[in-house]
Amino acid sequence: FPVTISHQVWDWPVDGEIAMPGLTQLPTSGKVLVSGLPVTAHVTSEGIAVKLPGSAPDPDVSVAKLEFAKPLEVTGEPCPVPGADGRITLTAYDADTHGSYTGNITLAGSGAEARLTGWTSEDWKMEYLVKSTSAQKWILTAEVAAVKPARLTLQIKDQQIDVKTPATGAITNWQTVELARFSLPVGESRLEFLPCKEGWTGGPDIRKVWLAPAP
Repeated sequence: FPVTISHQVWDWPVDGEIAMPGLTQLPTSGKVLVSGLPVTAHVTSEGIAVKLPGSAPDPDVSVAKLEFAKPLEVTGEPCPVPGADGRITLTAYDADTHGSYTGNITLAGSGAEARLTGWTSEDWKMEYLVKSTSAQKWILTAEVAAVKPARLTLQIKDQQIDVKTPATGAITNWQTVELARFSLPVGESRLEFLPCKEGWTGGPDIRKVWLAPAP
């Protein structure tokens, strides 16, 4: 039977594209509510990407309505697991972002260049869900770009870890930096990144994140 998805767009993407990783089928039709302009979609290496027309019809939140011919199937692991080299690799598509009525962290770019950007509010956060096959200590590194340094709190269950990201000179200058070291139990764990509100001037752009077994 047909399926309808209403996708809320808090921050209209600069390139007009919204990535929907893990989806294997294209919508039969789509449109932006209020304006009624049509929405198109195409297949990507991660799933599909929805192309939005023009500019946002609502300054706060716009809605894209997508029609699918049958129930959706999402491919891939429920959450990232260690690869053959023992590392867990996280891309921008693996992140869950949590905004507010003022907006949200934005997913921009595609493929290997996909990144999380626009982290301006101290009320927003982001998180990753990972699965460890053994209880061990991990080293967390990330590709970041930022005009100003930022301070975050990494929360993992009852652990709270102070994380600092550097200024890289520009949001186009990427640096791979070690962020933290911590232990994870066997099974799934949620890694939450929260702003340190004191002195907050914005968070970094983040491209890839890695967890490597600590020696």
